[in-house]
Formats: sequence, structure tokens, C-alpha cells
Amino acid sequence: MQMVHVVTQYSHDDAGLFYCPVCGSELGRVDERCPHVLFTYFEEVGEFTDVSDLISHVVADVEKQLEEMDDDSRMDADPAQLVAERADIPSAICFRFSANVTGGGYAVAINFGA
Repeated sequence: MQMVHVVTQYSHDDAGLFYCPVCGSELGRVDERCPHVLFTYFEEVGEFTDVSDLISHVVADVEKQLEEMDDDSRMDADPAQLVAERADIPSAICFRFSANVTGGGYAVAINFGA
């Protein structure tokens, strides 16, 4: 059973600006981490950032699984989806923003219960 719900293919024209729907803080700031963010995943570079301690073990397991996959399987894998399927946080939603002219797609998981 998937515990973190995923909102997919959400169009977002201004990919650099996204605010936490819980507290309103700008996400992706280096100087101040939003406590509601579980992770951010950038598809273009295949990297998780801003990973919460609540799910760091899940992210580490998924990254290990991806390393062990052959190239074809890795290309078909959706790391953000894999983390969402394994994270046991029912109050969270993962927003997926599709790629656009400003860059590659990315996903941000928010814990509404934090």
C-alpha cells in the first residue's frame, strides 16, 4: 500500500518558485530548511536533496536499489515514486512538476502532519 500520495504531471511554469502549502516558506532555500519537506528529487541529475531524517533510510534504500539495477531498469525506474511507495507517512503528498523550458522535472514531498 502506497503511503505517500503522488500528484503527477502538475504543470508549473515558474519551476524555481514553490512555496510550502503548510507554512508558506519558499522551498529550496539553503539557509533555512522547511520542516514539512520530506525530500526534493531532481530528475535531470537524478538526485535527492533536502531529505528529512524521517525518511532518510528509505531514500538510502532506494538509492542502493537503483545502483544495483542494470541500465535499462534504472532508466525505467521512478526514484521519487519508489520512495513514496515505501515511506510510511500517510499525511504526506508528493508533488511532481513536469519538465518545461526552465529545466528538468522535479518532485517535492510535503508532510502535512509535521
